[in-house]
Amino acid sequence: MDDNTLNSDLARAFRGGISTFCYFDGARGDSVDNMIVNAVRRYCPYLFVVELAAWKELRLQAQYRPIKDKVQEIARGGSCDCLDLVFTRYYDRPTLIRQPNNTQQWPDFLVVYKQRGIGIEVKSSKQDQIVWNSGLPRMNGIYIYNGGLATQDNIPNTTYFLGQHVLTVMEQKLLSDAREASHKISHLYNDLLNTSRWSLYARPMFNYAGRFLANEGRVQRETDVQNFIESFSWE
Repeated sequence: MDDNTLNSDLARAFRGGISTFCYFDGARGDSVDNMIVNAVRRYCPYLFVVELAAWKELRLQAQYRPIKDKVQEIARGGSCDCLDLVFTRYYDRPTLIRQPNNTQQWPDFLVVYKQRGIGIEVKSSKQDQIVWNSGLPRMNGIYIYNGGLATQDNIPNTTYFLGQHVLTVMEQKLLSDAREASHKISHLYNDLLNTSRWSLYARPMFNYAGRFLANEGRVQRETDVQNFIESFSWE
C-alpha cells in the first residue's frame, strides 16, 4: 500500500462522504458509527475494519497489544498530542478499529497503518454546541461534528476540525489545572467528611461557547483536516 494513496483516499472520504451527512436526528450510536465506516470504506475499500466485539478478542493478542496499550496511555493523558500515537510494532495492512478503548472513551475510531495511528472522535448535538464533559479536545485529534442547526443554502449538517481549532495550548493548561484543583478540593472535604455518610463526587464539566456549523472558519478548518490527513506520516 502506498502512503499517498491511503492519505488521499482518507481525505476524500471526509470531503466527499462524511461531510455530506444530514443531521443524525434520532440515530443511535451504532447506526452513526456504521454510516461513518461505510463512508470511509467507500473511498478506502482495502481497509481492514475491526468491529468492537472482534477487537475485544484481538487486543489480547501480542500482535495488537501495542495498539491497546498506547491508546489507553494517550486516553489517560488529558493534555496529549495525538501525534504521540506511535506503536512498537509494524502493521502493514491499513486498519480501521471501532471503539479501540471501549465505548465511553476516546477515540471512537482509530486508523492504524505501519507504526502510527489517527484518532477520530464523533460529536453530535442539536444546538450547534458541544458539551465536552470531563474530556478536553486533543491536539491533532480529528473531530467529526454533526448538528441539528437549521442551515441555509443546503449546507450539510456535518463538519470536522482538529482539536487545536477549538482549544489553545494555554487554554488547555488552565483548564487542566482547574480540573486538578477541583479534584484536590473534593479530596480535602471528603477527608473532613470521613465519619459522615456523605461524600462529594467532583466531576468537572468543560463547556465551550463556540459554534461549529455556523463558524466563519468552518471551510478552512475542514481544509486543514484534509491537509493534515494528506500529509500524515505513518512511520
